Amino acid sequence: MTKFVTDYISRHGIDQLINAFAYSEHIKQQFSIFFVIAWNKTKCWKPELLSARQETFIRNLRAWCEREGIPFSYLYTVEYGKTLGTHSNFAVHLPQDDYYNDLSLFRKLVSDLDAMVPGHTGNPFTVKVLENKWTKRPQFFRTGKQRRGSLRYFMKGIDPYASFNEGGKRVRWCDHLGIDPSDQGTVIGPRYGVSQSLGAASRSATGWQELTAPAELLAAFPLTLEKRQPEQVAA
Repeated sequence: MTKFVTDYISRHGIDQLINAFAYSEHIKQQFSIFFVIAWNKTKCWKPELLSARQETFIRNLRAWCEREGIPFSYLYTVEYGKTLGTHSNFAVHLPQDDYYNDLSLFRKLVSDLDAMVPGHTGNPFTVKVLENKWTKRPQFFRTGKQRRGSLRYFMKGIDPYASFNEGGKRVRWCDHLGIDPSDQGTVIGPRYGVSQSLGAASRSATGWQELTAPAELLAAFPLTLEKRQPEQVAA
């Protein structure tokens, strides 16, 4: 079967990621852990293996969440970089109700991630959990500001040419949403994804109103710092 290739996260993809993020906040299934899987460090790696290995990892992660009795909610983006090669950026929900129990569960997931990655060879750089910049320890994300900042970074593969009309001018979506675009190479297979629990069908079943307009998407994904002046692009 021929797999499709992509060079960017499409406008539709950004819509889906932001809606999934906003919905996760709405239903109190916030993302508590962000991590990166460097697939080129796994055994006998070939880019054509991405979909199969990622699906296996997701099944393993689902089984872990079921054993721990917690909701299975996640999103991911895929990139190709000079240093990491093909890699997946994951954001996963963990409970945030009881500080000590939640922190214990977080540490357990951090220690169990390696075993979930198919083809893991023991290379300690295969899975990288995002760290607190001060302590250099794995970060448990407790605030919306932290989560939005990391998700913006995960979406840096956005199509830099996607734009919309505002007041007679073309404005790039990346500028509007405060995402710093960066070429993340060509990827074989899906460039992003969300769990079924956060997908369009699940959102619709609960009466969620999809966010599509520029103002709606920005309201759900507000900037915490002053936004730089948007660049104008050719109509």
